[in-house]
Amino acid sequence: MRGWPGFSRVSLSVNAGLNAASQLIIVGDGGDGLSKHRLTQDDYLALLRQSHFVLCPPGWKVPHAHNLIEALAIGCIPIINYAELMTPPLRDQVNCLAFKSLEQLGMILETLPKLTPDFIETMRQEAFDYYQLYLDPASVGRSLMASLPTITRVSFNDETGI
Repeated sequence: MRGWPGFSRVSLSVNAGLNAASQLIIVGDGGDGLSKHRLTQDDYLALLRQSHFVLCPPGWKVPHAHNLIEALAIGCIPIINYAELMTPPLRDQVNCLAFKSLEQLGMILETLPKLTPDFIETMRQEAFDYYQLYLDPASVGRSLMASLPTITRVSFNDETGI
């Protein structure tokens, strides 16, 4: 994989037993602005396509974050600490790898090199199927249209701070 300017690469091999091809890419900007995005959309999606797993931390103000949707849409297996907040919940070892503590996250990272290619491919397909059934814009639209007769109130997530 080519280098990505502006990113630091941290080897996980010491802590997680991952091979040399495994990398964690960290951006030093913890802000909530677009300036921290150093990859073009095409490069970002290409990086996802090369990945089996994506660490999907929660969002800044709400647990749900765009990186989860992007990972599932590509068929990557999300490593997530809020699987039960999805509707329906993501299922550990089926369409995600779920953790509740840093210790559990460490155990997941240690397990990754031991997973068989068939198991990984099955989980990737399950992750993509979840996206197609519940998150794809067309499926969301169908679900919304089917629910219209029962909707009595709509709330929006306003992150403007106004």
